[in-house]
Amino acid sequence: IFFADFGAFRLKRERHGEFDDYTVYCDGGDPREPFGRPAIDALPAGWLDTLPGLLIAATHVALLPAQAVPDGAATAAFGDTELCGASIADGAACAYSDFQVDARGFTRLLVLDRSLSPTYAGRVVQRLIEVEVYRMMAMLAFPLARASAVELDRGEASLEALVRRLETAPA
Repeated sequence: IFFADFGAFRLKRERHGEFDDYTVYCDGGDPREPFGRPAIDALPAGWLDTLPGLLIAATHVALLPAQAVPDGAATAAFGDTELCGASIADGAACAYSDFQVDARGFTRLLVLDRSLSPTYAGRVVQRLIEVEVYRMMAMLAFPLARASAVELDRGEASLEALVRRLETAPA
């Protein structure tokens, strides 16, 4: 694990067997527009283009104090999409997402902190990011599964026809 504080942002790089994980932390989110200033924008221009490999998952997490977010701003931040949300950490926070990939390729998670300690807030954010990364990695197999479903449907129809023939076959 590599972690460095660059003043305007903090960067963590974690190597996994199948991928590398880069997390950019930045303070100063706007409660009226939680996704208005992604932390990734704090990186030097062009730096992301120098990284090898393909992008698998990109998630923008906005962690804001619940009392600072004006009524309706949480749902308005996602536009007209349907939201999924839950109370987490024994009620100490709420997390919301629409699971949609935005124009920049990011899914968005809004975490409203009711009473998390800074350390626990960091753990909650890390866990949510990990869930999203593995969700997106699981989706990599979706096209293969969809293509296999057609073949499985044909096999199932053939098996059904065989069973019908067996049911009516003379002993």
